[in-house]
Amino acid sequence: MLEDIEVEELGLEGEGEGMAPPASRKRKHVVRSDIWKEFDRVVEDSIQKGKCKRCETLIAADPKNNGTSAMWKYHASCLKKHEAEKNQTPLSQDELRQDIQERGRYALCRMIVLDEQQFRFVERERFRLFCRDMLPNFKIPSRYTIRSDCVEMFLEKRELLKLVFSGPDMSRVSITTDCWTGVNNTSFICVTSHFINKEWRLHKKIISFFDITSHKGDDIAKVLIKALTNWGI
Repeated sequence: MLEDIEVEELGLEGEGEGMAPPASRKRKHVVRSDIWKEFDRVVEDSIQKGKCKRCETLIAADPKNNGTSAMWKYHASCLKKHEAEKNQTPLSQDELRQDIQERGRYALCRMIVLDEQQFRFVERERFRLFCRDMLPNFKIPSRYTIRSDCVEMFLEKRELLKLVFSGPDMSRVSITTDCWTGVNNTSFICVTSHFINKEWRLHKKIISFFDITSHKGDDIAKVLIKALTNWGI
């Protein structure tokens, strides 16, 4: 019996002599890029991405489609931005207070103009209480100061609009007039310009508002010529 087993074992060994020995399994060596020191590996929607440790921005990092080039590129820009913010000198308390005051007065002018509020709106008690609670460092200007600010804003916007009218992209301007009489029998005229810019967007700008003696054609023509001359049209 023992001999039969030994012969059988020898037969098995003989059958394997013509076969190549099985290849030894080697552990796959994965080279990890140094960029992963700056990113965390995350999986989103079954796609591997790198999450920046500085700003937590996700960058595609699929090994088959993306590799690490996108992460290297983003890391360079993020590092540059981080260093710039680090070296930026913070505003002093006086500079910050001045910045709040200037931005607040400009925003207040826009609100008064767009909402057609009276200048004395800034003296209303509830408005002042609101500003005091929301922005204690903002010094509310008087109605005389806000009036001057609105006039200054108007002059700045007018100069910008003049540049538009005189620019190379302006080929044609259409003008319309609107006349009416107030409750005190005072006649008014509003002159409006209409034009299309290079993006083919239609614009409408009021360029003049006058009181006139009458609605006669001669009086309207005089006011219209004056308005066009003032704007260089």
